[in-house]
Amino acid sequence: MSTMVLASPAISSRTYSGEYDGPEHIIQYIWCGEHLGLELARDDPTSALIRYEWKSGPIGLVLGIEYFSKQVIVKRVIDKTLPVRSGSVLRRINNVPVTADNYNQLTTLMHAGHKAATLQLLDFAPCPAPVMVRCVDLGGSLEHAGVTDAYELYSINNIHTVYLSMDRIGAMLKEPSKPCYLTFALVKQPSSNPAGMDVLVI
Repeated sequence: MSTMVLASPAISSRTYSGEYDGPEHIIQYIWCGEHLGLELARDDPTSALIRYEWKSGPIGLVLGIEYFSKQVIVKRVIDKTLPVRSGSVLRRINNVPVTADNYNQLTTLMHAGHKAATLQLLDFAPCPAPVMVRCVDLGGSLEHAGVTDAYELYSINNIHTVYLSMDRIGAMLKEPSKPCYLTFALVKQPSSNPAGMDVLVI
């Protein structure tokens, strides 16, 4: 039999941004492998990149590698006039794709170029859309716990889902080791584009 625990505020902070203390309200569900009747959905990502032309002065951003997905993200925006937001993913530096492996080398070259008064080009993707609950079984244990389509699947065993692909999330949920700790967080604006979604049924 599963156990449900209501908790507010969140038990931990979002990994993608130093500017968030976590969601205001969460539901933590201890899943022991029983049928969940859970459908998850994520809005399709936008392909548009945000370009930041670093010309002079400090860069105005704090960047870092997100632990689980190994993507380079904006952990903090110091200069609030910049077009970039916390949680954005750094895709390219001077038109070179950024990975966890080449990040240190590219940022060293970027800072050297900046000192030489050369324009530096940084391309960012917006923070991925949350993994939303599309529906739960009526009368099921998740509904009794209070989970609705106003919630996102915030983390699996304290691993935040925001930068994980739907395939990876599905694989994590299908792992045989149980119990599994699922944390759902209340989202003020649930997904509004049901046609453009990646859907996962558990």
